[in-house]
Amino acid sequence: MINRCRVGSFTQEYVLRGIEQCKAHCECDQLARLLALLPVVNEPGVASLGVELCTMFWARTVDRKSSDPTKGGWTSIMRRLAPQQQICLAQRLGYMNIFNKKRPAMHYLLRMYRQDEHEIAWQLFNMAINASHTCFLNFHVDGVPKKVNQGPGMWPMMRGNAASGTVPQTVCEFDFSWDHKLVAAEAEERKEAQKGKGT
Repeated sequence: MINRCRVGSFTQEYVLRGIEQCKAHCECDQLARLLALLPVVNEPGVASLGVELCTMFWARTVDRKSSDPTKGGWTSIMRRLAPQQQICLAQRLGYMNIFNKKRPAMHYLLRMYRQDEHEIAWQLFNMAINASHTCFLNFHVDGVPKKVNQGPGMWPMMRGNAASGTVPQTVCEFDFSWDHKLVAAEAEERKEAQKGKGT
């Protein structure tokens, strides 16, 4: 068993070199336990240690796309990282590779001029306008805090009011809140309401 205090005293290179020698495959919950052993993010020189560890294990994690709501797959790994680490890892691996529509809650920094990140923003926007709870929190456009009305008018604002057919140049940063249990319950209520109208 690895002692967390001892891990904190190792240099970053030493820890990464040791872990890199491990050729085994793992599940997301095992990787999460490894992340828990790392020093806290605000210690000098260790800010990228979690990002490096996750990058090393990306191809060796067997349940990244898990649809089991109790496990969460790669999303559960992202949530264990600090917001800036989430951004760094998502941009390194690609948002399209890590995005899980069933468990999208995490911190995002989407460069709207990139087609893949624009598509993620579009999917999150469409999920949010159909949700009964506030999904976009701490919303910033180009580093400026914005109050957002989670409705149809939000999409042009996310795109920096760029004309249709043009490439937006904005960068949107936010926390996306999503309670899959609440959303499932709402969907069930709508389904029951539709049944009631049909009889």
